Amino acid sequence: MIKAIKKIMPKISDTERVALECGTISLDGDIFKGNRPKSLASLFNDFLTYDEEQFLKVTVPHLLELQSEVGYTEDNDLKPEVWAYLKEHKFFAMIIPKAFGGLGFTPTAQSAVVTKIASAGHIGLAVTVMVPNSLGPGELLMHYGTDSQKDRYLPKLASGEMIPCFGLTGLHNGSDATTLIDTAEVDGDEFVVTLNKRYITLAPIADLIGLAVKVEGKITLFLVERDHPNLQIGERHNPMGQPFMNGTIKGTIRLTKDQILGGEAQLGNGWKMLVECLSVGRAISLPALGVASAMVSAVASGSYARTRKQFGIPIADMEGVQEPLAEIAYQAYVNMITQRLINAELQKGESPSALSAMWKYQSTERGRIAVNNAMDVMAGAAIQEGPNNILANTYKSMPIAITVEGANILSRSLVTFGGGLMRSHPHLRDLVDAIQDEKTGSFLKHLALMIRHTVVNFTKALTFDRYALFAFTSNMVLTLGAKYKRSEFISSRMADIFSIRVMEHGIKLDRGSEIKSYAMKRLYNEELKAYRDVEKELPLISGLLVKLVRKINFFGTKHISAEDNELASKSISYKSYFVENMLTSIHVSGRLSKLVSTYTTDTFKEEVQEVDSK
Repeated sequence: MIKAIKKIMPKISDTERVALECGTISLDGDIFKGNRPKSLASLFNDFLTYDEEQFLKVTVPHLLELQSEVGYTEDNDLKPEVWAYLKEHKFFAMIIPKAFGGLGFTPTAQSAVVTKIASAGHIGLAVTVMVPNSLGPGELLMHYGTDSQKDRYLPKLASGEMIPCFGLTGLHNGSDATTLIDTAEVDGDEFVVTLNKRYITLAPIADLIGLAVKVEGKITLFLVERDHPNLQIGERHNPMGQPFMNGTIKGTIRLTKDQILGGEAQLGNGWKMLVECLSVGRAISLPALGVASAMVSAVASGSYARTRKQFGIPIADMEGVQEPLAEIAYQAYVNMITQRLINAELQKGESPSALSAMWKYQSTERGRIAVNNAMDVMAGAAIQEGPNNILANTYKSMPIAITVEGANILSRSLVTFGGGLMRSHPHLRDLVDAIQDEKTGSFLKHLALMIRHTVVNFTKALTFDRYALFAFTSNMVLTLGAKYKRSEFISSRMADIFSIRVMEHGIKLDRGSEIKSYAMKRLYNEELKAYRDVEKELPLISGLLVKLVRKINFFGTKHISAEDNELASKSISYKSYFVENMLTSIHVSGRLSKLVSTYTTDTFKEEVQEVDSK
């Protein structure tokens, strides 16, 4: 029997198996078990040290004022004064421990810094700051570097003497990062590789380059310096006209065992190292861009709509405008709350791969929805280029956030649920391992546990438990057999449901926001739609069982009325508790500052409707 089952069960590749060993299981483990996550009420706050608070209140605003004052170079680069400020104040060393000259900031602080910089519309600056603090030589050295590598490079990275970059993607490897990656040939004690990497942020100005190449079939990470013989750096890309360095790494070069990150002992362990480190950085940097985009869109469009009049009334009072305002407020609120929840998990030392993949695609997509709607509301004021345009840079940069560190399509349709199911499910991996190893006793044991898990969650789902409904539905997806790994339509919807389970948990911990009930209604409808899609794609019996318990937990779509939209829109067209919360996280200056003032005074009511012209 076990041999027959083995033929229809999905196989776990070596790459997948390595990924499954990485990171931690936190909220995702509770959700895949069918349990409501443990409360994080005591951690659901922005805990910052005194140094972190001062950095956010003083150092970051000074940076943003400097950037606004000096602008960019003719070739769309940061000015020397800005580079000098970044290095002097160790913006590139937020993750590096103080022992090596870094700032040693917490994940919450890192997230807050990138959010504030991005909220000022300086997206290129935000990307320049976030990359050295995300997946790259700095973090990899901290976790895996030899003592000599740490002593040699971390102080130089902390001081800004060396700028890092990391070369992973290339001509043929993007989201599928490992299959067609640059491959090295072994030549005695050395390795010869022809590099053809592209889309590498900071490459044109990097001094320390991390390289991922394949050696004898396995990924290995190397460290090289800019002056390495035959290394060619400098062909610059132009990502949506945004002012940050991005380019290629090429050349046929020789590498030694001493250049392996972590030393010879880490030969072939590169993929594990990357996946381990990616989970945390991916949950901080790009989500910060998505959160900032949504918050600024909410504050700017909400305040603008109360001052802009057409047909004798403020456009904020028009139902046609209240609908996109409600959409913006909803997306901004969900992003704000979920950022706090995820940061609380990271603050505990978690490195959850499923949560980070979910949060990356959800935050950036919701940020894109918010800014698109804000462009519609602000209309002419949003399409005229110039210093008074609050949204243009953010609008143009969103495809970058959507694409990098795991394109959203991939993160949604493959990684979040596909990887999360195998990694976070309490019994699945043990069952699959027993089948692959043809261990009948172990198979029967874990099959019994799987059946019990299914029955228990089916029973719980009959008592109005949507966490149990998710866990039961996840097990029903497995009745597809090997096909479940190829069913990206189902996987993407299950990823959405998983996301909503996480986000709803965060929202329930929130207190006082005017838009809370509206957000819960919207999430309810999104979750219901996803379940309806899933049940229609499952095998007949599985689909019917999911439909049965789904109908018990969802009583049909909740109507979003004009009155609902009005109430939600007022959460940003008036200076609400929600607006006050957002204002603590974003940078308010220039035109945005004058717009914010219109919440309480008419002093700039006319001025904020003017647009730039040449």
